[in-house]
Amino acid sequence: MSDIKTYGSSEGTGYFWIQEYSQWGGGECSLIAVDEAGNVTRCPARRPLDEAAPTEAEAVLEHLGQVAVRAADGHLERRRRKLADQPPPEPKPEPMDEATRAFYEDAD
Repeated sequence: MSDIKTYGSSEGTGYFWIQEYSQWGGGECSLIAVDEAGNVTRCPARRPLDEAAPTEAEAVLEHLGQVAVRAADGHLERRRRKLADQPPPEPKPEPMDEATRAFYEDAD
């Protein structure tokens, strides 16, 4: 087995208690499983709310680690540079007024 990991992946599945709040107030902790690609599977287990529990997004980032965040930031920065090098798109023509549109429709 190689010790080289693909960017954005962690090893195995991680399990986290996450904070979830109800729209009527209050909340609870829900159990989630986060896989190597950051996909979240919700488990039916619940427990009383613990303020120390992470949110779902925090749990995913913790599982994937900073390598995934740095890789995604790098891709985004390359895309920004690529888009900055392209000429701006041509402006769209002004829409025709009703009289001009009627004139062109009558020409047919």
